[in-house]
Amino acid sequence: MKGKTEAERKLYRSEGNKVIAGVAGGLGEYFNIDPVVVRLIFVAVTLLGGGGVIAYLIMWLVIPTQNSSEKALSQEVVHENAKDIANTARMYADEMNMKNTKKKENKGSGKFGWLLLILGILLLISNLGWFRMVDWERFWPLVLVVLGLYFLAK
Repeated sequence: MKGKTEAERKLYRSEGNKVIAGVAGGLGEYFNIDPVVVRLIFVAVTLLGGGGVIAYLIMWLVIPTQNSSEKALSQEVVHENAKDIANTARMYADEMNMKNTKKKENKGSGKFGWLLLILGILLLISNLGWFRMVDWERFWPLVLVVLGLYFLAK
């Protein structure tokens, strides 16, 4: 912000240099330091007592964005920032739900993999002559029925 006097500088949340809400980017631009340093300070304060998260949330709530920096701190700005916090929380919650859904889908394929592994081991043992009690020619239709029921149940 070279060329601007002290009176012209305003604190705002950065729109271009943000990871979550632009608080650290805005503080970095305001104090003319790297925003990574500001982020590290937030992390350190959080690890030392938890105040970093609370301070970040309060700043997110009261500091206007670059686009709305002309507005003075008012209920309107706080209301807009509260909506922004809620939208961001929903976005992260949706991402977590998508990840959990993918994990659940992968669990089903893991069960199928275990089933195939056990079946393969039984067939190998049978071919080696160690397990002749089962008549595998009559066992195959049962395996196909169980697999069909398994996939239909999903």
